Amino acid sequence: MQGISCGFRKAKDLNLQNVELASDCLPALREVDRGIVVHRVIGQYLDRSRRMGKIINEIIKYKLVIGQSVLMHMFRGGNEVANSFSQMCTKPGEEVPYYQANFDVEDNQLDAKHRRIKRFLKSDAEGTLYPIGGSP
Repeated sequence: MQGISCGFRKAKDLNLQNVELASDCLPALREVDRGIVVHRVIGQYLDRSRRMGKIINEIIKYKLVIGQSVLMHMFRGGNEVANSFSQMCTKPGEEVPYYQANFDVEDNQLDAKHRRIKRFLKSDAEGTLYPIGGSP
């Protein structure tokens, strides 16, 4: 869910008007399709439900701002790289993504994990590791 919200936020920031996002989490996509979360419980745990509700409401808000948007299901096999990367880029225990500013520092100010992420972001910005529309 956070990846979807991040994707829509980035699309909004870039003023994109035609956005397609995919997720391998079909239950999450169904929750977004159900609409704004007010008093709905999502999952088994109340505090996680509240966090998920906020994220779902953010996604719905972004979808309204963006001219044309599609949110679709992608089977996990096709999304393993994105799933692993999103878990690496989430602050431990916070379910909040790191932002570009977190990586806009000298390499010696980053721990080993974040140096690897930064190298990946730089090298794959040109599609060198996972080419767009092709296989690696």
